[in-house]
Amino acid sequence: MNKIQGIIILLLFITTVSCNNENTLCDCVKAGKQVDKISASFFNRDYSVKGKDSLDRAIHARDSVCEPFKNMSPEKLSEASKNCEVLEIEVNEQ
Repeated sequence: MNKIQGIIILLLFITTVSCNNENTLCDCVKAGKQVDKISASFFNRDYSVKGKDSLDRAIHARDSVCEPFKNMSPEKLSEASKNCEVLEIEVNEQ
């Protein structure tokens, strides 16, 4: 995938996430994985302002999608994750 394709995919992802008013925990996980993917790409290429801008946009999208889940209890996170194939949460009961 070249840089232009990556930017187009990122923009489509951000648009999809930001247009959805009721984001799920799965959306949060997917947004986090997108940030991870862009971050990891910096190990294989030279730094560029466009790359940093892409990462900043992805981080902003992730943070806005994940905001409702930041202070959620482990039990509620576990319940929210039940329909999410990309996430499994382990709850340690003490």
